[in-house]
Amino acid sequence: MDPNAALTQIRDLCKDNPDEDFHEFDMLKELITGLDRWLSSGGFLPEPWTR
Repeated sequence: MDPNAALTQIRDLCKDNPDEDFHEFDMLKELITGLDRWLSSGGFLPEPWTR
């Protein structure tokens, strides 16, 4: 898990699809779930969250 890449992809998906029309919802769900697991198991924060 690369939390920096995951956060970048999450932000890109949300920026590209500001409405409820998320045809890439499954990818967004996987990224959020993966990032949650990473952080919950003691992984480091994505760089933008450490500032």
